[in-house]
Amino acid sequence: MSILTDAMSKKITFSQAAAEIGVWGQKLVAKDPALTAAVGQVMSDAKQAASNAVMLADTSLAAYITPAASALEASLDAILAKATGGISVPFNPLINDGIDTIAKTIKAEADAWALKAKASLSSQQG
Repeated sequence: MSILTDAMSKKITFSQAAAEIGVWGQKLVAKDPALTAAVGQVMSDAKQAASNAVMLADTSLAAYITPAASALEASLDAILAKATGGISVPFNPLINDGIDTIAKTIKAEADAWALKAKASLSSQQG
């Protein structure tokens, strides 16, 4: 299987794939110093692009979490009020706080993933 196929099927990690691609590239261009430098620059640019993509994904996710949580809260408040004949309305703040806590946890996990992914990319530099 190819390095890319292995990475996509999670048989190897992104870091392992990057390392294997680097070794493969070094063997391929070892006899040409100009090509070696060009491949090194391409690898550096690819790692930076991957890092930028990770941060963009994390930033984009943040833009959706709060509005989604707010919409869920409003919908759930209305559904419960109708289903209970209004008895649930005093509990709306408690329910909404629970939804907010879940949304904050999702965002924190996304931030942690982004930091881990960026660290993995950084460890592959050079």
